[in-house]
Amino acid sequence: MLFKKHIPAEEVGTAVGINQSLMALFTIFGPMLGTLVYTQLGIQSSIIALFLIFTLAAGIQLFLPSSGREQRAEKTSPLKDIKEGFRYVLGHANLKLIAVMFLISGLAMGVTQPLDVFVTMNRLGLPKESVQWFAAAEGVGMLAGGLLAAMLTAQITRYRRGVITIIMIIWAAITVIEVLSVWPMLTGSARVLSGIATACFQVSFSAMMIQEIREEYIGRTNGIIIPLMMGGMLLGSASSGFIVTQIDLMGAYFIAAALTLGCVVFTSRLKFG
Repeated sequence: MLFKKHIPAEEVGTAVGINQSLMALFTIFGPMLGTLVYTQLGIQSSIIALFLIFTLAAGIQLFLPSSGREQRAEKTSPLKDIKEGFRYVLGHANLKLIAVMFLISGLAMGVTQPLDVFVTMNRLGLPKESVQWFAAAEGVGMLAGGLLAAMLTAQITRYRRGVITIIMIIWAAITVIEVLSVWPMLTGSARVLSGIATACFQVSFSAMMIQEIREEYIGRTNGIIIPLMMGGMLLGSASSGFIVTQIDLMGAYFIAAALTLGCVVFTSRLKFG
């Protein structure tokens, strides 16, 4: 909502891209700093550092520009806002497709997320601590992708449906490559490409949400769609162990890739004016 209030519509994509690049810096350096603090100072110091960081982040929000709230004549409640959000999503074809896509992609991410450490150890033969370096590689990709998306905002906006569809195909391919790869360089390169695709997707999606959704419904729409993805991730994480036990590690990743590829059915039906 702050983007919609304070940034011109034609510059939203660039602003989101820059914001995405800044977030990627934390993805790059976060795992490395966290591992350093944990190994050198212990778990208690790590928790204290985390508390201080969150406190600092909360304090910075006090410097955000104020935005006045529109007075509503009728009384409202969280339950009523949720109902209105559902009605708004169900009343727009694009939002319905995006909601289903987020649920399925969240399920796919949930299946693979807990298994990264097993891929690192079993497929690549590396110690579990090496997971941080692949996370950093994805952060580098997100940084590059955010800058790229900021420079190519007009093209991404013009071909938004094609961009989102291609990204889903790339994610599915990367999921297969990760589990088949036995070379750390190939896996690292795949994670960099995944980061670039993630940044481009988030920039495209965020710009779409800001530009095409009425201001008073941005929060409610996000409040419906994002929890669907989180719910999918929880279901996927809960089922990943069962899938590995019943099939194997490769089977879990292939299922996740198939789910991601299935999202193309929904992205190809998106219609942007």
